[in-house]
Amino acid sequence: MATALATMERQRPLLAAEPTVWLLLGERPGDNTQVRGLGEALGWPCVEKRLRFNAWHHNRNLFLGASRRAVDPGGSDVLEPPWPDLVIAAGRRNAPVARWIRRRSGGRTKLVHIGRPWAPVGWFDLVITTPQYGVPWRPNVLINAAPLHSVTPERLAAAAVAWDARLRPLPRPWIALIVGGPTRPYRFEPADARALGEQAARLAASEGGSLLATTSSRTPVFAASVLREAISGVPHHLFEWHPAAPENPYFAYLALADSFIVTGDSISMMTEATATGRPVAIARPRLGSRLIGPRAARTPPISFLVDLGLVPHPRDIGAFCDRLIATGRAHEIGSPRPTRAAPAPEDMARALERVRTLFRNPG
Repeated sequence: MATALATMERQRPLLAAEPTVWLLLGERPGDNTQVRGLGEALGWPCVEKRLRFNAWHHNRNLFLGASRRAVDPGGSDVLEPPWPDLVIAAGRRNAPVARWIRRRSGGRTKLVHIGRPWAPVGWFDLVITTPQYGVPWRPNVLINAAPLHSVTPERLAAAAVAWDARLRPLPRPWIALIVGGPTRPYRFEPADARALGEQAARLAASEGGSLLATTSSRTPVFAASVLREAISGVPHHLFEWHPAAPENPYFAYLALADSFIVTGDSISMMTEATATGRPVAIARPRLGSRLIGPRAARTPPISFLVDLGLVPHPRDIGAFCDRLIATGRAHEIGSPRPTRAAPAPEDMARALERVRTLFRNPG
């Protein structure tokens, strides 16, 4: 009987009207990519709400509660009725705002939080996270293999059409070099940028190909300058990231490159590169004066402080790199490429099913 009831529950239709969705966008591009990716994949009516924050955001979410006290109203989109059926958010600063929206809706709005919770998981209807944060399983927690992303065949095809003619004069194979930067506690200094650029240039020269290089929002200006010099001796196309750049070839690189080199500081960039199914080499970041090796040791925080949101769930990027390599989805830079890439996990499909389950008609 229990099995039959569970089957009936899964087969119940969604509500007659498609739920309305607000996508809360903050200041971290990686978070925004995941939020947008899930919203686009749902296919429901979505509205982006970009938020800017004041000095109140330095307070812990446990103390901010359900409020928009940390929101800078002058630099943020207006939050007013009609309230949405669903809010999708990521990052520490957006969580109190999402809870405030739910309170203003009379408790009707569902909350989906992506990535590190930064708060008790019980505050949300669903937390979609990944193993590097060490979030324990709960009925409202989905632990995916990798972050969500917006790398779709349609987006890649459009980018390829827009950029193919401009990149075509470069000799193949094309190696995309995707460069991040420092992120606590990892370092990325001029020597790191130079070593990475020179290693990538040697690889391109040995294969008689070209580099499609791009920096990111995290890349320091000095690193971009050093990188430009380091790859100057091989055919290349270099995009130096800037928020006001009229065109960004990032998705074109993903669509057209034959292989990738990605710095291991960005889980989002590694995930997006491996989603193409083509060879990906990881250039691990440095922790202090040494490379991040397999399973860098760290002392876990006291669990009840994490559960209360007073201490964030730890982030272990080294462990994420290890899993990509162990599953054949990537390899260490300088080591042999896998004979074939492992298939990408069905993370988005699982996330979509869990979100839609929140809106199954109970009647």
